[in-house]
Amino acid sequence: MKKYSLFILGLLLVFNSQVHAQAVTKVGTTAASFLGIDVGPRGTGMGSAYVSLSNDATAMYWNPAGIARLNSFEATFCNTRWIADLSLNYAGAVLAIGNFGNIGINATFLAMDQMERTTILQPDGTGEFFDAGSYAFGLT
Repeated sequence: MKKYSLFILGLLLVFNSQVHAQAVTKVGTTAASFLGIDVGPRGTGMGSAYVSLSNDATAMYWNPAGIARLNSFEATFCNTRWIADLSLNYAGAVLAIGNFGNIGINATFLAMDQMERTTILQPDGTGEFFDAGSYAFGLT
């Protein structure tokens, strides 16, 4: 009887965990995924192996400690045309403050072109347009 009870309990645990695992799908899989798109031609050209070498204004993306190597003002602006007509824009500036260190500010924008709104009743379009984007700002 004890083995039978343990067997039923084991089945209930397995069945219960599968029900919960199937109830939630793809939660948290798309939030801020645009932050994984490489910034700057040098780091991208090196296959993202730029973390230990970053010594310019793109260091705020790759490794923020890299701005400590800068001795003067530096700014960078990057525009990348991405898949599906997406556009990734990155702007960063680093200011050397002498003995106090360096301070940097950056912004990353992922934007898309306008699209016409469609509905089930109007699959060819409603005449209304929308656009979407994701934005991130940083201070280093």
